[in-house]
Amino acid sequence: MHREFNRLDMARHMLMSIAMNNTTKFAASLLTATVVTMGMGAAHAEDANTTVVSATNTVVVVTPNQPTIVGAPGAVAPAPVAAPSAAPVVAGPGAIDPDVSQINGHPVPVGTHNEYRYSFRKTNIAVNPIGWMIGIYGVSASHALSNNIAVRGDVTAYVDVFGDSGESGIEVGLSAPIYLRRTYQGPFIEPGILVRSMNNNNCYDAYSSSSSSSCGNTVSQMGPQILVGYHVSYDSGFNMAAAFGIQRDLNASSEYGDDVLPAGYFRVGYAF
Repeated sequence: MHREFNRLDMARHMLMSIAMNNTTKFAASLLTATVVTMGMGAAHAEDANTTVVSATNTVVVVTPNQPTIVGAPGAVAPAPVAAPSAAPVVAGPGAIDPDVSQINGHPVPVGTHNEYRYSFRKTNIAVNPIGWMIGIYGVSASHALSNNIAVRGDVTAYVDVFGDSGESGIEVGLSAPIYLRRTYQGPFIEPGILVRSMNNNNCYDAYSSSSSSSCGNTVSQMGPQILVGYHVSYDSGFNMAAAFGIQRDLNASSEYGDDVLPAGYFRVGYAF
């Protein structure tokens, strides 16, 4: 009886041992699966920076890499990247020299830029510098009415500065120069009207040793004139013009052509 009890007790202990062993194995397997799953999630979140420290048959311990914190003790800050410097601008062979007269890179003679422009200075004042040296004091003023037509008026005084001719007088002209290229630039045709009054104060006739019959006479000339000329203007405003042609004196009564007279001028002016 006693032996039978002992056998029953031993069988009970064996069953309990087997049950506890199975329970332990199941719990260990469950814990192992849980830890592995958590380690895989952490490895995925840390871009696979997972380091396995140790493992047993039933338990795996996972230790992720520690992140680097900028400014933390012992942390090394990355070296700054220098920005690329701008390359210096070097004038090449095709660079435009500011001391060279040019328009859009094309060289032009100095002072002639106005020849390539539609705009120009409208008013011009001019004189005959040679005439002022020999007693012909004249001044002319003109104003542009359009790109090709101007109106001009002039007054000239004749003075016997050398005392040999005895002639003096005054001349007034009105004309409308027509420029073929542009006003104050290039060839032009100038129709107009001229009025001149001259006094003869030389009362001595050298050939007859007597008083001249024309002494004290006043000669008046009036009539149309036509001139052909050329005008040159510069960027500074200074310009030159010369014209030559004929004038018809409507007051002349001679039959031998004295009613047709030469006409012309040379002037240097400034436009503004």
